[in-house]
Amino acid sequence: VAAEPIERLLDVGTGTGILCLTGLKLGAKTAKGTDVDPVAVKAAIENAERIGLADRFTGSDADANTDGPIYDGVVANILANTLIELVEPIVGAARSGGRLWLSGVLLEPISNGRPTVYCKADQENRSKASSQGFHVLRRNRQWKINHRSNFS
Repeated sequence: VAAEPIERLLDVGTGTGILCLTGLKLGAKTAKGTDVDPVAVKAAIENAERIGLADRFTGSDADANTDGPIYDGVVANILANTLIELVEPIVGAARSGGRLWLSGVLLEPISNGRPTVYCKADQENRSKASSQGFHVLRRNRQWKINHRSNFS
């Protein structure tokens, strides 16, 4: 089954823009890269210009998503603790039926080899997380989201 094409792609913690610029090269119509580091945003914009994608790329020094659930795809490859802190706006950026590609760089091992995210999430966001390969459990009035994959 072919996946739906990506119209709008969001890259949280874009850095040089490699993920969203690659997404554009692979067929996304538009991409937005966000990063709290203005130097990184500038580098991403310059990279988009350098490879002829500036007309389809927007850089922003926003923390994560400020646009609402409009993105067909959301990517983030950032420190795990930052990913955990931003899980709600990241998951909330994906439109209904949108896709998430998330990876967190670990600074220390996680028990049982499974990353865990605790967050307050409404039903739609819990469903999105579940559909993207996360276990979603309730614990002490918070939602616990465990990725289904094991890490070695």
